[in-house]
Amino acid sequence: MLWWLVLVTVTCCQAIMFPLQPGAVKCLKEEIHKDVLVSGAYNIMDAPGQTVDLKVTDSKGHILFSKDEADSGKFAFNTEDYDVFEICFLSHIPQGYKY
Repeated sequence: MLWWLVLVTVTCCQAIMFPLQPGAVKCLKEEIHKDVLVSGAYNIMDAPGQTVDLKVTDSKGHILFSKDEADSGKFAFNTEDYDVFEICFLSHIPQGYKY
C-alpha cells in the first residue's frame, strides 16, 4: 500500500510517498521553530481491508490532529514553541484478513 503526505510550512515545502505494510506504523519527525504555521495534506491510497489512522503530536504528547480511518484531507496548526513534531500513520486490518 502506498501513502502520500505533503507537509507545507510558511518557509518550506516537502512531499513524501512511502509504502505502509498491513498492521504497521510509520512515523515521521520534524523540528519546527516557534510561531510557524504548519499545514498539511494527505492522500492515502485504497487497499482492500486496510484502514489507517493518522495522528500529529508534539514532543510532550499533545495531539494536534487526529483522524481515524483517514483517506484524504488537510490539517493546520501554529507552533507555540520550538519543538519536534511527529506524524504517525497506523495501519489496521481486520482479524483473519489475509493479504
